[in-house]
Formats: sequence, C-alpha cells, structure tokens
Amino acid sequence: MKTTLQTLALAIGLMIVTAIPAWAGQGVGTSPYAADLLVSGLNTGELNPGQEYWYAYSRLDLGDPAYNAVILSLNFEAEGRAIASRVNFQVFDFEQVDAWLRDSSGPVDSLGLGTSASADFDVNTGERFWAGPIQVNEVYYVRIFNLSPSPVQFRLTALGQKSPQIDAFMATGRSGLTDQVVIPAAATSPTGARDVAGDDAAIVSPPAGPRSLDLALPVAPAEDVSSLSTNWLLAAQAIQGL
Repeated sequence: MKTTLQTLALAIGLMIVTAIPAWAGQGVGTSPYAADLLVSGLNTGELNPGQEYWYAYSRLDLGDPAYNAVILSLNFEAEGRAIASRVNFQVFDFEQVDAWLRDSSGPVDSLGLGTSASADFDVNTGERFWAGPIQVNEVYYVRIFNLSPSPVQFRLTALGQKSPQIDAFMATGRSGLTDQVVIPAAATSPTGARDVAGDDAAIVSPPAGPRSLDLALPVAPAEDVSSLSTNWLLAAQAIQGL
C-alpha cells in the first residue's frame, strides 16, 4: 500500500511539473511571454551582442486612460556608426507578435520600426523614434534588439499623448522596411534580467513559443526624418535630463 501511494505521488508530481509552461521561468524582458512593463518616462537597460529585450504597454500602463497615442524615443551608446546601425526597436500589436513568435525567419509585419534621427551628430550614440496610436483595451509590444558585436546601453522614453485628431498623429517608422529586410530574432536574452514575479511582468495570453535564429542581416538604416522629430526629442530630453 505504501509503495502504491509513493508511486501515485510521484506520478502526480511529474504531471504537475510537465504541465508548467516552459516560459513560466523566463526572466522579465526575455520574450513577449514575459514582457517588462513599459512605464511612462524613462526605461533603461543594457544589451550584450545578440540580445533583445521586450516591453509591453497599454493606455493604463502609460498613466492615463485618455492617452490615444505614444511617442517612443530610443537613445543608446554604441561604438561607431557600424554598431549603431544594427541596434533598433520594433513595435507590435498582439496578432503581429503572435506571427513573429510562430516564424521570425522571414518578413514579419509590425506597427513600426524605429526611425533614425541624430540630435548630437555623434557616431558613438544612436537615436531612434517612433510614434503611433494606442487603441482602447489593446496591449502593444516593443522589441529592442542588438545585432551588433558590441554591448550597448539603452534609454527608452515613452511619452503618452492626447491627440484630438488621431489620424493626423503621424506614425513614424512604418513597418514597410521589414518587407525588404529580414530582422532576425536575437540569439540570446539579457542574462541579468530579473525573474518573473507577480505584477512586475506584463504577460498577456502568450501564443506559440519563440525560436532563436542565428544573427544574420544588419538592420538597414531608415530614412532620416530628424526634422520631424525635433519636438519629440526636446520632450524626451526634458524627461531624461539630457
């Protein structure tokens, strides 16, 4: 009888272990499964070569349910223009990130890709901008990736906006570029990412599991629309204290 109970307990234990999704133990930011919460203002981090970091946001996450648009400003330290050209970010809605997770080996649609702009004309720093609408009860994902051979420190600023004419709020960095250039999945995720715990992570009904690809194509430079980004940059600098 005792042996039977022990065997039954072991079987139940194995069932529980195998039922736990593999993504449950991932560190925050390592994939859309465990996307970090993007807060209004400054978000900072560091990416080693081949790493990526994921954020998720909604209207409420940015601090005001009346926000119907967002400006994202990515600034990072690099080691020359060749490094900076291989660091950028993408923005996805849920359906798009689902498609990315299922197959990121080819062109994948996204809401946008960071647009190059330079505030200081320094080849050792990089700036990327994107702006777009935020729908009610929708969650969006930001993937920052470093496909360069050097580590980078990044600062991602999120600015919620109340735009009276949302159609006039230009979405910069439209995803058309991804139709021409395949942006591969980063090979690894930050080793220093903290563990998933409670409300610290924004986990929203994750679909199929991700798969890593070898580093491949560089990120083609986007069209320079820095003249359109001046006001955004000033707002970002005010928050970052630059």
